[in-house]
Amino acid sequence: MAIRYSKYAVSPTAIMRRMGDDLILVDEEKKRVVLLNPVAKAVFDCILNGLTVAETISQIKRGFSGVEKIDLKQEVARVRKELLAAGVLEAKRRWSKPVIKVSDLTTALKEMDLSRSTVSQYE
Repeated sequence: MAIRYSKYAVSPTAIMRRMGDDLILVDEEKKRVVLLNPVAKAVFDCILNGLTVAETISQIKRGFSGVEKIDLKQEVARVRKELLAAGVLEAKRRWSKPVIKVSDLTTALKEMDLSRSTVSQYE
């Protein structure tokens, strides 16, 4: 199984509590409480695990009966949008592109008294 990286994370100021099949997200700093039913909780879990919308829909269809009549693509988008708006889900910051060339990095590492063998492992 491939490692997945989510574009989203739970806000550092949010606290999660499970209550039966539901999930409560409390952000005391922002004075917000969000209650997720089991389907919304499953969508939330899929978002945090980096699943695509199509994979999330597939998971929901496998895990819940009676969802065939729901526009799941729209529902997944709505849940994500509402969690972001409530501030309990945040978009992760992207890594910026490196500003140093590998050749410059090799030179810098050499100047720091690192042996050539150590540097060559990372070239």
